[in-house]
Amino acid sequence: MSAWLQEARGGKGDELESIHGFGVEREVIATGGDYNLSGERYKSEAAEEHDVRRARIGDICTVNPAKRLLQDLPPETEVSFVPMADLNEWRTGFEAKETKQFGEVGASYTYFADGDVLLAKVTPCFENGKAGIARNLRNGIGFGSSEFYVLRPGESVLAEWVYRCITHEDFRSKAIAQMTGTGGLQRVPRAFVEGFEIPLPSLEVQREIVAEIEGYQRVIEGARAVIDNYRPHIPVDPDWPMVELSEIFDALEAGVSVNSENRTKMPGELGVLKTSAVTSGTFDPEEHKAVLLEEDTLASRKMARIAHNRPTTKCCRVNKILAVGLCLMN
Repeated sequence: MSAWLQEARGGKGDELESIHGFGVEREVIATGGDYNLSGERYKSEAAEEHDVRRARIGDICTVNPAKRLLQDLPPETEVSFVPMADLNEWRTGFEAKETKQFGEVGASYTYFADGDVLLAKVTPCFENGKAGIARNLRNGIGFGSSEFYVLRPGESVLAEWVYRCITHEDFRSKAIAQMTGTGGLQRVPRAFVEGFEIPLPSLEVQREIVAEIEGYQRVIEGARAVIDNYRPHIPVDPDWPMVELSEIFDALEAGVSVNSENRTKMPGELGVLKTSAVTSGTFDPEEHKAVLLEEDTLASRKMARIAHNRPTTKCCRVNKILAVGLCLMN
């Protein structure tokens, strides 16, 4: 590596073949108008052959359409406004909730229209899957965050197809490696988006594939809605006797604290369950600590009582006994 560097600095040096790195020409490093010394960005990939032809996004979509298309629009015209927070994660659609006048947003925000694909370009929104297709905008026009890329599909590609391609792992993993910037504010370069190649079958095939994917998506969203709205139903016989809790409890206490060590209890020892033993209706008896020997007598007196951890009450059913919060085990 050192020998190659000396030759390269002198204007010589053949192509570097080393497990430690590779050579990149200065013109290539400056591609796109920004500089990024991440090796992953400039690592060449072997050419792949594809059964379906591919096309650069920049050749089949207009990236960030020019605002001059709106130069004759009256400033009092109402348009939709979409901040980053309103763009959904891993969902095609989003609701344009806000409305503003064109004169308020025309100069400072990103322009888009019905049918355009929005893509968040900044971390962590990009990694979180923020993207979507603009629909039902006020007067068909929208403005939003300057951290959006807008992809306006041409005649050869569907907006839904573009969306599926830019949310695919192949695009996203390579885009993350190309990000530029410092700290927690890195962005996907425009040159990468424009130059990325996506499959481009006929419009008929695109429609068929998109329809199949959306069918699966509806099943997933339906299942998610069932989970989100599920409430367990326990039938109660009106003939069952009703009693006050005080009639079935020996005692109801605020709990007891015992000295313990953060390790698994040994045979013959007592254990005390952590609150992490009960999570989302599941019970993990391995989530416990060992009670110290000098505390055994006190702990034994408290066993089999329900201890209530007031700030973070959690419940689960264990061997038909409702355990709430923190309890002892043997």
